[in-house]
Amino acid sequence: MIPKRAIVRLIGATVAGLAMLSGSIGAAGAAGPSDSADSRTSVPRFATGATGLELTLTKVSPAAAGPDDEVVVTGTARNLGGTPMKNARISLWLRPEVLAGRKAINAWLSDGTLNSEDRLLPGTALIRTLASGQTSQFRIAVPPGETGLFRGSDFGPRAIALQARVGGHPLALLRSTIVWTPSEISTPTRLSVIVPITSVTPSTHAGEPTAEIAGELLPGGRLQRIVSAAHDPGMAWAIDPAILTAAQRLSTDGIDRTPDDADLTNPASNDPDAGDEPSSSAGPSGTSAATGSEITDDAAKAGAEQWLGLFRSERRGRGLFGLPYADPDLTSVLRSHKGIPLVRDSDALGKAATAKVLGGSIDTTLAWPADGQTNAATTRSLITLKRTTVILDGRVQQPVPKLDYTPTGRSTVRSSAGSLTGLLYDDQLSSLISSPASRTPAATQTLLAQLAAITMEQPGTGRHLLAVTPRGWNPEPTAVRNMMNALGSAPWISLRGISELRNASGPPRGKPVYRKAALKAELPIGSISAAQVLDRGLSTFAPILVDQAPVQALRERVASLISVSWRQDRKQLVPARIDVAADVNKLVGGVKLGTSSSLLFTARKNKIPVTVINGTDYTIKVVVRLKPLSGQLKFDKTETVTVEPHKNTPVQLEAQALANGDVVVEGRLLTTAGVPLGPGTRFTVRVRPDWESKGMIIIGSLLGLLLVIGLLRGLRRNRNRTRIPIEAVPDIDELATLRAADEAASETASRSGENSGASRTGPPSGGPTGSDGRVSAAALAPSARAVAVADVIPAPEARSQAGPEPAPDPDPITDPVPISMLDSEPDPKARGGPVTTDGVRPRMEANR
Repeated sequence: MIPKRAIVRLIGATVAGLAMLSGSIGAAGAAGPSDSADSRTSVPRFATGATGLELTLTKVSPAAAGPDDEVVVTGTARNLGGTPMKNARISLWLRPEVLAGRKAINAWLSDGTLNSEDRLLPGTALIRTLASGQTSQFRIAVPPGETGLFRGSDFGPRAIALQARVGGHPLALLRSTIVWTPSEISTPTRLSVIVPITSVTPSTHAGEPTAEIAGELLPGGRLQRIVSAAHDPGMAWAIDPAILTAAQRLSTDGIDRTPDDADLTNPASNDPDAGDEPSSSAGPSGTSAATGSEITDDAAKAGAEQWLGLFRSERRGRGLFGLPYADPDLTSVLRSHKGIPLVRDSDALGKAATAKVLGGSIDTTLAWPADGQTNAATTRSLITLKRTTVILDGRVQQPVPKLDYTPTGRSTVRSSAGSLTGLLYDDQLSSLISSPASRTPAATQTLLAQLAAITMEQPGTGRHLLAVTPRGWNPEPTAVRNMMNALGSAPWISLRGISELRNASGPPRGKPVYRKAALKAELPIGSISAAQVLDRGLSTFAPILVDQAPVQALRERVASLISVSWRQDRKQLVPARIDVAADVNKLVGGVKLGTSSSLLFTARKNKIPVTVINGTDYTIKVVVRLKPLSGQLKFDKTETVTVEPHKNTPVQLEAQALANGDVVVEGRLLTTAGVPLGPGTRFTVRVRPDWESKGMIIIGSLLGLLLVIGLLRGLRRNRNRTRIPIEAVPDIDELATLRAADEAASETASRSGENSGASRTGPPSGGPTGSDGRVSAAALAPSARAVAVADVIPAPEARSQAGPEPAPDPDPITDPVPISMLDSEPDPKARGGPVTTDGVRPRMEANR
């Protein structure tokens, strides 16, 4: 009789063996669309708790096996148990039957079991000792012709399995596939791959040389790994221009260690699924590279320069597309047409960055919404933004009617504004290509099998498929290169560029579906609205700056707020946008127009003073405009002024008063193009133009009154004076004439004395003389005027005897005194003196 203990052990061993057969360390590419192409699961232990084993596939060669090929399978075995394992034997199984279709492949990889039809291939691997936690490599080689498949066998994928046994008991089963290719494939399946090169770290400093981006650009960093892994020319790149800008700034300036958002955490460090992925700063061997604080400026400069050199050399000969600057979340931003300016500004930043770093432009007609989904509003906005192509998940735009095969991944996305070319990626193929490093070999086998099954669906009919990698892809370059080499060597696969897929024709499809999950994943409306307000403020303010550098930096920060990377860290988005808003408002709000609260305007024309206040660190050039809100006041022109940093400049604008009243005047600062800078400043002007005329009347009246008073006072003074007849007032003109006659008579007498000689001592007879014997002046007085005239106008005979006539007088006397008047009595007023009552002065005596 068998002991009960032995029966229990036998039952336990049987159950464990069945569990091993039904369990799996599954290959990549499970059936679910959200499956991340997992190539392994946990391995159940024996019921007795003895030991467990984990198998991992590292390579299957060749990618396309034929009758003349040696099939080599390599992998690793790891002891998960707590005790050493001895004599573990690993064998290879093959199912001769073709896995007909993609569903059959997925079913085998998820829960397939070995059956009696499966063939145990020759060649095994023996691991004699495997300590607890230890890993050992193994290799199984199947000689040519020993697979059980022949030249006449059908082309297509086959199921294979690696089984580990200890003492005849199965411990683990690893399922995979191999493609049998006995002959050439006339019509291969075309495949295109697009790889995004973007940052996954949320930041408000996209393009700045931060420590985080420096770590990603260093050798072994995530961005460096992407460029190295996507080496095959068949893999197109979609680059965020902010990465190029950051790399160039790092290569010249080193790390900016004091960004405003330095407290933001890296969300990748909190990702529970990131454990199997290489760290974003992991080295090639999987060890962590230096953190941002440990990276020196020299290392950052060298790493950035090396990355730029690698990017420039690898970009040639492949499809290269430019995303908008900072990779904005298109469906979140373009849910309304108000978001179009944001993306347009991001486009402008991106074009400037690529021109500066790469020396030219790249294709920017490709749009890549997050999660490969778009709605009607986003589609219309993308057409407005001159996009022609959009990358979408093939599951959101299904063929109509449904097809039983995999169609070409090309569609037309229609809207009321026009249509876009849709590039539809296959989700499962994309998951396989972007598998983590440890699962890439198994994923490669599944990818080859899936493409073989697709080729078998429509033999002779070529189709073109698309696969993409996620934005947070962190590949192992060597594993990805091996995958792409396997795809390139497979005769049923042809790697092609994106331009060929754009020109391909696909089946009719319905409208893209925008799922509720995608709607919930969008960025908050408040953040998008805040970015729109900040962008409008910068767009309005920028033209007044003489130097555009500060606006450029702030535009980059605003673009950073709408990046796709913020989807994984929404909590930090609120303080981040507050921080950016503070910097923008500091610049935009630093320019103001200073005015008085109230002014009095009393003239028809006068100047009104205001002040332009520049509180920024930059020189500005603005236009000052004053606009009355009613018709009592009028301004003829504006004034353009340039204001230095932190200076105030007074400005006076001439105004014309049209009527009395209190006028509210709106003062505004404008750009030179006439665009207002924010809201205006209002102040009141009390317009009183009639005060000027009234004031002139009052002043004129006062002056007239003073004149009248002065006249009256003068009249009063004249009443108290003695009146003198007018005849008694000497005539100035006559007095001057008489004096001139006396002088002429004296000169004549003197000449006569000289001509008569010295013997003539007495006067002529009958003439009065003085005591000295000379003729007295009194005696000559009556005839003095005649003598003077005679002397001035000589007789004709005298003129003839006097010799040549003198030169004519330049100022002759035009109306000489008549000779008949020379002997008349002179005017009594000529000499003054007493007069009679009738106003006649008596004749003067000669001796008086």
